[in-house]
Amino acid sequence: MSIFGEIRQIAYVSDDLDRALGFLTDSLGVGPWFVKRDYAVPNSRVDGVETPVVVDAALTHGAGLQLEVIVQKSAAPTLYSRFLDRFGDGLVPHSTSSWVTDVDAVARAARDRGYRQVFDAHTGLGRIAYFEHPKRPHFAWEVTEYTPARQSIFRQVREAAADWDGAAPIREDWPTPDV
Repeated sequence: MSIFGEIRQIAYVSDDLDRALGFLTDSLGVGPWFVKRDYAVPNSRVDGVETPVVVDAALTHGAGLQLEVIVQKSAAPTLYSRFLDRFGDGLVPHSTSSWVTDVDAVARAARDRGYRQVFDAHTGLGRIAYFEHPKRPHFAWEVTEYTPARQSIFRQVREAAADWDGAAPIREDWPTPDV
């Protein structure tokens, strides 16, 4: 098994959320997308330095994986902006994600394998952290703390996608946790 655990999500970075979601919906038939706009990610640290990070983030589920599209709105350099600077807005996968209960244990295992932590935040839903390896910079592994609130949100996204009939492909905000 991977030191990060099971792959649960693939994320893309874009410079235009609505265009990216429209393309993915039309070309793959995935949806609905739950969109959180202008989200100021609390307690964000980029390369160990407190950094204000504001994003639009959209979630859906398809083919057994959660999909996410992220658009950075804030000006400070982050792993998102560095990725776009290097690869452009081609909907190239930016990161994979695992959902874990012990972020610290995974972080230690990642550092032991040469990864460095390039982003972390403590949101109201739990912690997130991104890791890059020096041999493959600009491809990140996200570790998401799988709290009851996140479990609820992700379950609701998955259930909505399973029953989706193509109507209302964009839904503003993420589901409210039912815990």
